[in-house]
Amino acid sequence: SAWAITSERMVQSSNIYSNSTSENRGGTFAYYNDPTALGWDNYILTGKILSADNDGIGLMFRYQDSDNYYKFDTDQQVGFTKLFKKVNGVEETIAHISASYIRHVDMDIRIEVIGNTITVYRDGINVFNQTITDDSLSSGTIALYSWGNQGSYFDDINVEIIDTSSPTPPIINDI
Repeated sequence: SAWAITSERMVQSSNIYSNSTSENRGGTFAYYNDPTALGWDNYILTGKILSADNDGIGLMFRYQDSDNYYKFDTDQQVGFTKLFKKVNGVEETIAHISASYIRHVDMDIRIEVIGNTITVYRDGINVFNQTITDDSLSSGTIALYSWGNQGSYFDDINVEIIDTSSPTPPIINDI
């Protein structure tokens, strides 16, 4: 791995990858290791990602350890955008489209993970045209992900914690 901060962006510039082009894609990731972040449950992860290469780039969330996480991964060369889950060391695809990205163009990513629901947006559009339901992992931190990508750029990464314990405001109907 070759992670560095360059021009105020996190950059990964090595060509590290495994032989798999689908599940169990061993690449590299950098995770936020604050112990309190491991307890994050309901949140919105936003950020800009840009690929100068044509391989995998993405974001991981509800990351607990290298055997337990969700991963949003898009790959131009292989031609997919996928949502993976890895539980107890077994990774599987839970959503997939046959589209990827345009090189050298920022992608605004928004991942909403609330309860057992996951919704992923790229540039304001729901990537998988649906909200994914999966209750395998209920909490965890975030990570930046790269697979065989010598030009992975990450910027403006933000986590907004959602408090689901607050009561819903009353609905007021005017008559």
